[in-house]
Amino acid sequence: MARFSVGGEHWEKRWLAAAYFTGQKFGDRNKDTTITDSQTGGVARIAGRPYLSKDIDVHVGAGATAAFKLNENSSGRNYTFSDNMEVPLGETSLLTSGALKNVSQIWAAGPQLAFRWKNLLLKSEYYHIGVSRGSQPAGSNLPSLGFDGWYVAANYTIFGHPRAYNPKIAAFTSPGVEYDFDPAHNHWGALEVSGRWSVTDLGDVVSQGGTGVNGNQQTVWQAGFNWYPNQHIKFMVDYAHYIVSRSKGVSGGVNVLGRDGNAIVARAQAAF
Repeated sequence: MARFSVGGEHWEKRWLAAAYFTGQKFGDRNKDTTITDSQTGGVARIAGRPYLSKDIDVHVGAGATAAFKLNENSSGRNYTFSDNMEVPLGETSLLTSGALKNVSQIWAAGPQLAFRWKNLLLKSEYYHIGVSRGSQPAGSNLPSLGFDGWYVAANYTIFGHPRAYNPKIAAFTSPGVEYDFDPAHNHWGALEVSGRWSVTDLGDVVSQGGTGVNGNQQTVWQAGFNWYPNQHIKFMVDYAHYIVSRSKGVSGGVNVLGRDGNAIVARAQAAF
């Protein structure tokens, strides 16, 4: 969903800086007619390439985001962190913080690092999330909360051009296809193998989402193949093993005991 924002960014071959002030999501007040005060916030990012050669490309950066104030509706300023794993398991998200009451501010910040050596690309990012909360009507102060999340990912291009760096977005893009898929001329596009490990921990204090409702932690191990027959088409096959600790805060009571399992997903997508 689109959100109001105003700001700017500037990039050069070796660095990028960006900052934006953000407002409410378009349509928020139509979905919830009791909203009396809208969210405002900001995002910022800086990134650079301290070392660059034919075979080596190093990326370092940092990002930050904040909600200076949240939407206020008839229930106050409340927020629930919830997300699915990299391979979505239907409509239900097993990861949650529980419903957090009287939230005054939310912020997140962390570093990012990437390193390419020939056909191998390693990437990692970490974020710490801080939640400040106001006073209960009776005057008791709610504790501030801190959550953490990170991932480490690797991609290796088996054939085709390795992932190149795009300075306009300060990030590595998809593998390059030198010749479109044409078996008659021994042209096979680009193929890479990928792996990823991610952890998100939304638990800090006991009963943070209400009596008996705690945040939980999700760990995902993932591996797969990405094939690009041309620059517009991508086929992917991924396997994921997930471990999610229990929480009564998950909707429908579907994660009271915690869950772990395996998932295989295949996808075809086009981009023009």
